[in-house]
Amino acid sequence: MGLEVNISKTECMTVGGPQENIVLEDGSVIKNCDKYKYLGLKITNDGKLDEGIKDRIMQGRRAISMLNGVLWDQAISKANKKNIYNTVVKSIITYGSEVWQLKNREHAIAEQRTCY
Repeated sequence: MGLEVNISKTECMTVGGPQENIVLEDGSVIKNCDKYKYLGLKITNDGKLDEGIKDRIMQGRRAISMLNGVLWDQAISKANKKNIYNTVVKSIITYGSEVWQLKNREHAIAEQRTCY
C-alpha cells in the first residue's frame, strides 16, 4: 500500500516472556522495550497495570490542583462543584479503565488512591 516501517523507530515488547531484540532477515534489529504508552495507557512487560493506574491518578490530582480556585469558590454551589469534579477529574482518572483487567491488589490500589 505504499507504507514503509521505519525500523530505527520501531520497538517491540514481549509480555511475560523472554525480552530479546528481534533480528530481521536483512540484519536490521528491532529493539526490545520494557514499557510504552499506547492510547494513554502505560503498558509494561510484566503485564501489571500499577504504573498506568498511578499515572492516571496523578493526572487527576493535577487537574484538581488546577481547579483548586473553582472548587473552593464560595460563589459556586456544591452541586456545580460536584458536576465540575465528575466531568473533569473523574473522566481523567477513569479514561480507558474499561479495558483494565484489575486483579484484587490493583483494584485495592486504585480504590485507595482515588479516595480523597
